Amino acid sequence: MLLDETYATQRIRLTPDTIFLLDKQGKVWEKIPCNQLPVVLQQIRLTSASWPLDNVADLYEKQYQEHKSEVSGIFTGVRIALDPGHFAHTSQMAQWEKKYVRAKDSLGVVQFIFEANYTWKTARILQDMIEREGGNVMLTRGFQLSALGITATEWLDGDWRKSVDEALQKKWIDADIHQSILKLKDSKQIIRNFFRAHEMQVRAEQINQFQPHLTLSIHYNVEETNVPDKNGHHWLHNNNYSMVFVPGAYAKDELDKPADQRSFVYQNFTGQISLSLIAARIFEKMISDSLRVGPVSLSDASRLKYLSDYSIADSTGVYHRNLAILRMVRYPIILLEPFLQDHAEEFYRLQQLNCRYITKQNDTLWLPCRILETAQTYYHALVLWRETIR
Repeated sequence: MLLDETYATQRIRLTPDTIFLLDKQGKVWEKIPCNQLPVVLQQIRLTSASWPLDNVADLYEKQYQEHKSEVSGIFTGVRIALDPGHFAHTSQMAQWEKKYVRAKDSLGVVQFIFEANYTWKTARILQDMIEREGGNVMLTRGFQLSALGITATEWLDGDWRKSVDEALQKKWIDADIHQSILKLKDSKQIIRNFFRAHEMQVRAEQINQFQPHLTLSIHYNVEETNVPDKNGHHWLHNNNYSMVFVPGAYAKDELDKPADQRSFVYQNFTGQISLSLIAARIFEKMISDSLRVGPVSLSDASRLKYLSDYSIADSTGVYHRNLAILRMVRYPIILLEPFLQDHAEEFYRLQQLNCRYITKQNDTLWLPCRILETAQTYYHALVLWRETIR
């Protein structure tokens, strides 16, 4: 749970009835009665702590055929939160977010893709698949929108200072940060220094209000060292890998704020991490089997700073990491990174709008077949995961 295990005792004191949160001087700034902790384990009844995952695809097919004969849907009574990562709606905003790939294709033509488009389409298709089987699904944002229900540009053009004031009132930021943000004049800096974190808080708040049995935070990865060159182009390569993140792995100085201490307490005393791990292992194995992208190798993991310095390995391709959305959501959650967008073949696949998906509401989505395949893979993994809460 901690990269620095002695650090927690300097910030959190436990008694049989109360949990005390301490400041840097060891003084109590908040008390949490143990009986006020949300008991996640009462909401989700586990029947299995692990799966025989040697052949996930075959196991899925067997269970899928069994479920097809049931009268009620597979996901009846289950709440799933889908969190499509990022919020860019234009190429400029994607560059401000630093969540895009610009590179030359095999014909030398420069192509531009950004992650927020693909994460939303993945989530929208997965939502439709789950709802067809009786599940209750929420999406944290709409197409080309942020979690605030508007685009980032619309937020900038409006009275964005109200959001800064709201963040102060909710104690998401302190008075010093509040004043420093209000002094910013450059739109890009406002997005990077405030909006990204604020929008993440709104996502987490929505998810916690929904009280899901599981949250999927949907992302697509890039090679950590692949920064744009002087022409703004990324390089394409042939290295590809997947990984799944769950809460945990607090590093030094990451328990200095009361909000982070509360998150640490909830994660450790409600069973959230154990429940997240069950889902993560199933999803990572299904990604490897169905998408044909193996988990990140030991050699890659050792050179990737966010894995080697800020994560703790649980099992093959599954890592504890103290990412914002994982820290702030108080229910089982996993963050998915199924492949690298700057992998040469994946980048080519993502250019092709060669698949059509028609939702239950007769909405038609044109998208790369690779994105549809990813959504289907996640659905199959959810079918397996569903057995753990029956």
